[in-house]
Amino acid sequence: MPYFTRRPYAEMQPASPAAQGASAVDILALADEVLAAETKSASDGPFRMRSPVAPGAAGRIVLDVAIDPGPPVPPLRLITSDLVGSAGRIAADRVGVDPATLVAGQDRELLIIVSVPSGAAAGTYSGTVTAPGPDGFVIPIEVQVIG
Repeated sequence: MPYFTRRPYAEMQPASPAAQGASAVDILALADEVLAAETKSASDGPFRMRSPVAPGAAGRIVLDVAIDPGPPVPPLRLITSDLVGSAGRIAADRVGVDPATLVAGQDRELLIIVSVPSGAAAGTYSGTVTAPGPDGFVIPIEVQVIG
């Protein structure tokens, strides 16, 4: 999901009509991009950690999860994978999920915490949080490690 920051009104005004020229923003193209990002499903991820994480530190991803009520579904236990990148691997046991189980009909905040090992090389690491089974899903995640 895109993040927006408000800029002061004076910064948004072009210095002169000539300054608008070729650098003008195509507002319709921007609106199409925002709409496409807003209508993606969880499987369209990946969900990226907002800030890079240094080796030896931890970062988190917070997601709002809603599992539609319907026919009874057993609780969904969440499983993490290793995070793999061109620079190496972060083991699955360094990726935590809270809560570890989701129940249908309950909207929850899902917290994914990645504790980057002190020896991790800089790079982008990708993995998944999975709720296995016929009613399950996969959440792709990415973490940027800086060094």
